Amino acid sequence: MRSQRAGMIAAGVLVVVLAFAATVLLLTRPKPEPTAATAATPTTTGTATTGAAAASTGSTAAGPTATTAATAALAAVSAAGAYLAPPREPFNVDGPADLACTAFVNNGHVLGPSRCGRARLAPTSQLVIWVTGRTPDTKAWTVRIFAYGHGNWSEPLRAVENLPGGTWTGVDVAPITLSPGGRTLLVRFTNQGTGVFLNYDLVRWPRSTGRPTVVAHRGELSHGFERVSQTPAGVVLDDYGANYDDGAPNCCPNRFDHTRIVFRDGLFRYLVRERIPASAVPAR
Repeated sequence: MRSQRAGMIAAGVLVVVLAFAATVLLLTRPKPEPTAATAATPTTTGTATTGAAAASTGSTAAGPTATTAATAALAAVSAAGAYLAPPREPFNVDGPADLACTAFVNNGHVLGPSRCGRARLAPTSQLVIWVTGRTPDTKAWTVRIFAYGHGNWSEPLRAVENLPGGTWTGVDVAPITLSPGGRTLLVRFTNQGTGVFLNYDLVRWPRSTGRPTVVAHRGELSHGFERVSQTPAGVVLDDYGANYDDGAPNCCPNRFDHTRIVFRDGLFRYLVRERIPASAVPAR
């Protein structure tokens, strides 16, 4: 009897010891690390989207929203939809580099009243002349860009109003400085109608093309306008267009879409894309 009782006691002690050891092992076991999928999940804070999700969602909320430069990875501004294009029958003029821009006006190709000017385009500092006016046959608004080389002026880019006298209220060209090495031509096309839609092309002379080229286009900006300014991020181009998602009347938009563009790494890129109240839109 004593030996049997002693054996039972020993067995009980062994069970207690094993249970204690198992408990210690569980408590001291290292916790698993987060998986790669968990660690890579983007986060959102308020109305601004961070991580890769921002590039796909953009700014669609009703209130002021923004996709910042960091989250959008500075997406490039496309040239799709550009109004300027190589003409089917370019007009070439023999003449020296210092030929006056007025030589391209009232010459059977562009009628006055017109405007013209000269600029050296970035990044190659090559010389161009731009002319705006009307065509002699249909009186359509037109803008033409001429490039100098090898002793003559060629016409690499042209835009002409689709419906003469019924499409644009006018065209305008502004040489602006957005990067070193020369100017960028900002070519504005203002549409007729109550929306007063603005479209504009940005023209440079890239080394890769060897000629004036539309490198970016922005369009369909209702009651739109643009402005160039110096900021801590460098020289930027801002544009504004009315947004009517809330059903506001054409005369009185409550909100505007604001886009800020900067030139970086050889391309025009979106620095900011946001929706702002009309009260936050700067004076024109």
